[in-house]
Amino acid sequence: MINELQEAIEDLKEKQIIWGLANEEYEPIAYHNMKAAEERVKAIIKTSKERVG
Repeated sequence: MINELQEAIEDLKEKQIIWGLANEEYEPIAYHNMKAAEERVKAIIKTSKERVG
């Protein structure tokens, strides 16, 4: 689970950089991809809390 979370966080960081560098045409797509990566991180954290709790 920790490796999966680390990979998801790295993916989110990458998507944030891409969004920041995106041109006006690609910005909505980059934003959507960044938000999807953010939700993935949240889902992994939620799942790990449910397993512990």
